[in-house]
Amino acid sequence: MQVLREDHPQSVRHVFYRMTDPRLLEPVEKSDRGYRHVQSRCVALRRTGKLPYGWLSDTGRMGYHVHTFTGKADFIRSMAGHYRADLWADAEFKAEVWCESRSIAGVILADCQELAVALYPCGGFTSITFAHDAAQSMNDADDGRETVVFYMGDYDPAGVLIDVALERELRTHLDPDVSMRFVRLGITPAQIDAYD
Repeated sequence: MQVLREDHPQSVRHVFYRMTDPRLLEPVEKSDRGYRHVQSRCVALRRTGKLPYGWLSDTGRMGYHVHTFTGKADFIRSMAGHYRADLWADAEFKAEVWCESRSIAGVILADCQELAVALYPCGGFTSITFAHDAAQSMNDADDGRETVVFYMGDYDPAGVLIDVALERELRTHLDPDVSMRFVRLGITPAQIDAYD
């Protein structure tokens, strides 16, 4: 699949959306049937070895593990790999990335981890609890610097409202002296004009 060769990892849902592009020679219909077709094709390609397993992400499922150690020395060795300097300590602002869906999160997670930036997938309109907890984290970590929230989401009738609702909900729970700037990175009208 050319879509995955060009950019991976991606979620199956993200591949599906890319495959519905009407400019493709054979676009997939944007329906449950079309999604199932892309999903079954991905399974078949993975099972035959033509599609590497690491090219698809599934952030909707995860295992829970208990970390144990063979002794004190084993524990100390394991901790050495966990130290990471704060890349943002001397920056003028702190950054967070929010996105509309877990499928988008699966695509950008590695970049966020490399840049030491928190990533929050909303799953559509975010819950009050999720926004409250994130705002409390901003309140607790406030050091006088502005927090910039970079947002990525669809530009459809619901997608253009999700970030507005999210920003409003975050601000509802922020302490008055905590500074936050909200920036929509994508999808924007300019990007639609440039790439459509």
